[in-house]
Amino acid sequence: MFRKKSKLTIDTRETYTEIGAEIFGVIFSLFLALMGLTFLWTGIQQKNFGIGVFGLCLTPFLILIAGLLIREFVGKLRNIANKKSWINATTSILVPIVDRSEEYIESYGIGGGSYTCFLALQIPGVQTEAGVTKQVVWAGVSKRIYDQYLGREAAYIFCSVDEPLTFVIKDE
Repeated sequence: MFRKKSKLTIDTRETYTEIGAEIFGVIFSLFLALMGLTFLWTGIQQKNFGIGVFGLCLTPFLILIAGLLIREFVGKLRNIANKKSWINATTSILVPIVDRSEEYIESYGIGGGSYTCFLALQIPGVQTEAGVTKQVVWAGVSKRIYDQYLGREAAYIFCSVDEPLTFVIKDE
């Protein structure tokens, strides 16, 4: 049985790098839009039709790009806030690692191959008359997380109280 993936993306260095790039893109787009307005104003002042049309076409396009980048930026920040509030509403438990699986998939393109790594975790299930049932769930993890838990017998997870199969492995 495989775990249900959470709709939340995990905030990583890559996410913060993308946010920084988007902030730079917004600032750069707004700077260029200001330049477009300068061309428009210069064209009107000097009665130069070509410069005015160039500024008129360039400015809305750059403002649109800045707006789209701001939308992406806000979406990423909202996603990080949702993840943190979800983690605050979860419970943290220590679950045993039952098995591991690692496979290297060779690729002959740029960048070589990639690793596919899984950890088999014994997750507490639903409460029954006989007690709590346990389920073994194979969770796909990154190579970094796989190596981090290589010598360990157990892993901490943050899981939803209502749905124990919706979880995030600590440091994932």
